[in-house]
Amino acid sequence: MNSALQNARREYEEYFVNTVFPVLGLTEEAVNELGFYEIAQRIHNSLIKQKYRSLAIELLEENLRGHQAERPRAVELFEAKHIYELREWQKISNEWEESLWALVSQQ
Repeated sequence: MNSALQNARREYEEYFVNTVFPVLGLTEEAVNELGFYEIAQRIHNSLIKQKYRSLAIELLEENLRGHQAERPRAVELFEAKHIYELREWQKISNEWEESLWALVSQQ
């Protein structure tokens, strides 16, 4: 894991545990069912929400960079008849991209 991703993950997790989770008023199990956007929607304090969104965006971007850098070559998967693996890589990328867009476009 690259250092930018490690830093983004550490900063996000520390802020989430120390600041965001306590204001959500939900159980850990309930929070685990929510995506980045849904969590941001539940934060009423605008300063906490802004910082959370910023950290989540940074984390998603670093996840995407690392994920793309490690993605297997499509032609190799095709030739090995493992196209399902590429589909899974793409599915994760799409989910992160959609979360990123939702956070960036959130008012």
